[in-house]
Amino acid sequence: MYYTSSGNLINNPLEYSKTGAPMYKSTNKNNTKYTNVNEKTYIYCLSLENGKKYIGKTTNIDRRLQQHFNGNGAKVTQKFKPLDASIIDSCPGYTSSSIEQKHTNNYINQYGYENVRGGCYTNSKTFHKTYSNSDNDSNSDSFELLSNSNSDNDLNSDSFEVLSDSNSDNYSNSDNDSFEVLSDSSY
Repeated sequence: MYYTSSGNLINNPLEYSKTGAPMYKSTNKNNTKYTNVNEKTYIYCLSLENGKKYIGKTTNIDRRLQQHFNGNGAKVTQKFKPLDASIIDSCPGYTSSSIEQKHTNNYINQYGYENVRGGCYTNSKTFHKTYSNSDNDSNSDSFELLSNSNSDNDLNSDSFEVLSDSNSDNYSNSDNDSFEVLSDSSY
């Protein structure tokens, strides 16, 4: 059940969420602690090593990108280091998972499943890092899909947990890479 900031029950959460107004949901069994599940959420794309892409979402873009670039982000970005980032959308938090999935699917259609992770395709337990022997280069990484029969279908529910609280503003792994933030007016 979802509630307004004044404590009124929200009868149609999907429609209410589109207003961008806060929506509160109980976070404990005693209904004594509530959290706003409709905070503005950013959908972003990371370009990773070896032509890989990662689509993610967060309510705190600076902190989350810092985590990825410092090696404390998603397991996929720990295996394939981020090169640059861009914000591709923003939306109310209540609908952010479906919007993140829509963008992930679009990127998969454009770049191929083997090159894109995000949305419900982030469970790194079903992927492992392989090395190409053709160049004798141990840094040539690629995704290899393993059996999905025992995998947990983690829908990114905790993929944006705060892992570190460093104050660095470095979002690039080299001086030639850039971090691009699109303004709301460009959507």
